[in-house]
Amino acid sequence: MGKPVDADDAKGMLNDLSGSLHQVYTGVAIIEAGTNNKIVDFECTDVKFKVLTKRKKLTIMYNQAKRLGKLDLMQSKAKV
Repeated sequence: MGKPVDADDAKGMLNDLSGSLHQVYTGVAIIEAGTNNKIVDFECTDVKFKVLTKRKKLTIMYNQAKRLGKLDLMQSKAKV
């Protein structure tokens, strides 16, 4: 899925994930300088995303915008 490009994209992602079961892959690759020894591994985790209410989705988007310093932009778009 990647990162959302804007608030509308984030809302769509939350709608898609809400109430779904999906898999998240996490991986690591370590290469030792000089010897070129490699360690490569990954883990797949099943994640059940609970059903989100509209209020919860807005709270998540608000908190994300606040962290990114984009709250003013988000609020000005909401007034349009």
